[in-house]
Amino acid sequence: MEITRTGQVDNVMMMNRIDSDTAGDLEKTLNQLVAMGSKLIVCDFSHTTYISSAGLRVLLSVTKTLLRSQGKVVCCSLRPNVLEVFTIAGFNQIIPIYPGREAATTALGGKMSP
Repeated sequence: MEITRTGQVDNVMMMNRIDSDTAGDLEKTLNQLVAMGSKLIVCDFSHTTYISSAGLRVLLSVTKTLLRSQGKVVCCSLRPNVLEVFTIAGFNQIIPIYPGREAATTALGGKMSP
């Protein structure tokens, strides 16, 4: 995973597969960001080809944690099969989804560099 910062927004490039083998690493990374004071996180799924319920659980957990501190998680660049999983699980009603990183970052109040 690659993490970059745009203003107050942390952009997390998600891994190729998020399943029971990789969800723990994702959870550790996101929890570390929150522990360091991050309140605005964009999860960029442009490289992700698969997500399981273990990955969805991690996203739900960090979303709930950030909501308690007036923070927010948004997702962007979901491939059709990953978007389908989000939709079937109802996560598109819980976590905002944007077509690209720029739109997601801007929605959180970050400004993309020209």
